[in-house]
Amino acid sequence: MQVVFREDFYSSFFRRDTSDARRHRVLDHLHVVADTAAHSAKNNEYYQLLHENETWNVCKYKALYECKARIEAYVKAQAEWEATMQALFAQERLAKLAEAEAAEAEASKQLANAALNEATTDKTAGSTDGRISS
Repeated sequence: MQVVFREDFYSSFFRRDTSDARRHRVLDHLHVVADTAAHSAKNNEYYQLLHENETWNVCKYKALYECKARIEAYVKAQAEWEATMQALFAQERLAKLAEAEAAEAEASKQLANAALNEATTDKTAGSTDGRISS
């Protein structure tokens, strides 16, 4: 297989810039700058007229009002969600407290029953030795 190079194509990459090519690039650059300046002036005039237009101002303020309304609705929803979550946490804490109090009452009841059983056992054990206890 033989590879053929196109000399004119590849040599354009390695050729030094000639003064004509350089001048052409500078002129292109100046042309782009002039176009940009004219375009910018047109944009400036357009936006100045737009800002003076009452319809645009009404639309702008309407959009700002709608944005403000959306933000306020979001803040309100966030506050409601937070209040709901705090109420749920409070209910959970109350339920845990009630469980703890019920467990404590059950434990004290069991202790009282155990003490009563022990006292009853002592009385019956004392009467078995033949003495009368007063």
